[in-house]
Amino acid sequence: GGLVYYVTDSTFEMAYSATESTAQEQAVSAARSLSMFLMDQRSMARVLAGNPDMLAAVEDSPQAAQQACDVIVKSNPNVWGVEVFNAKGQVKAGANANDVKMIGLYVASRHFAKEVLNGNDTGVMDKTIVSDRKSGARIFSISYPIRDGEGQVRGGVVLFCSLDAFVKQFVAPIHIGLKGYGFVLDGKGRFIHHPDDKQFRKDASGFEFIKQAMDMKEGVVEYEWQGSSKFLAVAQDPVTGWFVCMRASVDDIAAVAARQGQVMQMVGAALVLAVMLLVHLLLAIFVFRPVKKTVAMAEATAHGDLEKVYEKNENGDEIASMQSALIDIRRTVRAMTSTFAEAARRIERGYFNERGGAEGFQGDFAGLINGTNYM
Repeated sequence: GGLVYYVTDSTFEMAYSATESTAQEQAVSAARSLSMFLMDQRSMARVLAGNPDMLAAVEDSPQAAQQACDVIVKSNPNVWGVEVFNAKGQVKAGANANDVKMIGLYVASRHFAKEVLNGNDTGVMDKTIVSDRKSGARIFSISYPIRDGEGQVRGGVVLFCSLDAFVKQFVAPIHIGLKGYGFVLDGKGRFIHHPDDKQFRKDASGFEFIKQAMDMKEGVVEYEWQGSSKFLAVAQDPVTGWFVCMRASVDDIAAVAARQGQVMQMVGAALVLAVMLLVHLLLAIFVFRPVKKTVAMAEATAHGDLEKVYEKNENGDEIASMQSALIDIRRTVRAMTSTFAEAARRIERGYFNERGGAEGFQGDFAGLINGTNYM
């Protein structure tokens, strides 16, 4: 019982430390992956903005740009949509996952269009995640201006990036313990991803443990939730200010430790049984069988059955020594019997002076032969 308690308690401490470390590593890794994801999208938007086909599109030759937009959306799951708009904010080419035609619409009032038409070359990102009405897809935008050969802004390119693609690759597959999961908050503490879709865009910043996590930026926060102990690992993406969080339950870890204790009990019982079987087997081989053989030899000797010849066992233990002594007795008695029988046969033939040879015997056995000769 003490060993099981010790193993269970030690297992809990190790499991807690390992789970906490894993959750933190996963949060940091996902946040870094988010940074690389955004970097890739920015690079794509910047390259598109510098493509001559995009400049041709805003100058009313959109055919090549339209083909490029179609290929990008169909071949790149990280891009939900792309639009090319002119200096007036009118869309001249574009495509999206819903296959909704945006050509001819004006986007000049949108934040991304205003920024790039004013010459913002930084890769304007709208950090507000929106949900597409038709598909429910979660998207955000990155845009760059299109400039002509003289550096004048002639329009812009906007990529609508799929947050769902990032989540599917780097957050959703992660499970901490039995019921742990990952979620993402924007810079204001609103859910932009949660396993429960009903939490989307809900403000979680009012919870004390969320405040602590946001202030911490990277680390682990322990807290109580509905009577259960939990911890939250957090890491912030420095570009967007979003927080990637990994939540785990201490109850899950305790359950793992309890199962380990049960396994220890079963392993201990199995070991005890195995040792008992091994001891029984060793006793049968080295004690029970030799003793049984010795008893059989003694009984046969007592009843005058000297016909069977036994070989000595040179193991050197006490039972083997007993067997060796009994075998010597049987050999001596067998030899005496043979001597008496031979003497009797010779006397029957008239050799009355025949005597048994006592030279091969010791002690009382030799005395018995000599006494018989005297008679």
